[in-house]
Amino acid sequence: MGRCVRAIGTAEWRESVNQEIGIRRPDESPLHVLTLTPFYPSQGDDVDGCFVAEPLTALAQSGVFNSVVAVQPIYRRRRVARPTPPIAQWIRYLCVPGGWGLSTSGAFLFSKIIGVVRQLHASRPIDVIHAHAPLPCGHAAMLLSRELGIPYTVSVHGLDAYSNVQVPGRAGEWCRRVSQAVFRSAGRVICVSEHVRDQVLTGAGAARVSVVYNGTDPELFAPIGAEDPERQIILSVGNLIPSKGHATLLRALDAMKSKHPDVVCKIVGSGPEESNLRVLAQELKIDRRLHFLGRLGRQELAAAYQRCESWIGSRSLGQGTWWRYPPRVVRHHQCLPRIHVQGRVCL
Repeated sequence: MGRCVRAIGTAEWRESVNQEIGIRRPDESPLHVLTLTPFYPSQGDDVDGCFVAEPLTALAQSGVFNSVVAVQPIYRRRRVARPTPPIAQWIRYLCVPGGWGLSTSGAFLFSKIIGVVRQLHASRPIDVIHAHAPLPCGHAAMLLSRELGIPYTVSVHGLDAYSNVQVPGRAGEWCRRVSQAVFRSAGRVICVSEHVRDQVLTGAGAARVSVVYNGTDPELFAPIGAEDPERQIILSVGNLIPSKGHATLLRALDAMKSKHPDVVCKIVGSGPEESNLRVLAQELKIDRRLHFLGRLGRQELAAAYQRCESWIGSRSLGQGTWWRYPPRVVRHHQCLPRIHVQGRVCL
């Protein structure tokens, strides 16, 4: 992590970024980035969007100034900003729930934040907008770029790059078209894996794409051994929604119960699929070996990882993933084959 931060802070890196994204800066003042994201930690939830917030601290140490605008649709519970830097300005925007709402959410978000961004740009010129996810933030960033002449990048965090798997039918087709325009117009599309990059390129071959892996804190997320050597623990972490494929995990747990009767499964996360999963667990008669832990804080989540024997993440959009925790980690996250050994990433 330290090597990466020092590389980011070099003059060569700044010049490379300026050229690739199209930033025109007359002086050596700190780069001003507007981070536009639907994922960000808030009071009462320091986990959601931590992968967005934590790199910003490292970037600040290398001379990059970030303004963070975190957004949420009006139909979701209001969030309150944490006092921990980098502090986000939370903005709620009009949006219709469901597929059609997602396909038009970027336009509604743009109309809500254009005034705020215009004032921010006037007080301290924004060099680049970094949007997380093509919808709604990528679309809003594209419209802001056209209106204010600020280049933008967009990060893609999942395999459903065009949202047309999550949203079927005509609404999904409109999501695909909007996302396609976002990718093609962006100064750079940042993907968390090669497989995500491939998904982006299937519909936007002209997009300028780079792969940047999500990082982690190797000191916080360090293996310490299983909680109970005689009772193996499988851990699954993720929102309880159909696309995560937790039902597949439960059926796998059922299939292995005769040969591995001591294995228990702990699921971290919440969502609308929880009631269905509880019913399925009762039908499969594995409910006594299954524990729903709800949403956990950052420290609690790290402790859960440390106590587990294996981490598994099923995802219907990709392949099953196993994380063998002590002493080595084998990961196939978002169909990204990697082995993590003591903080290193190897093929």
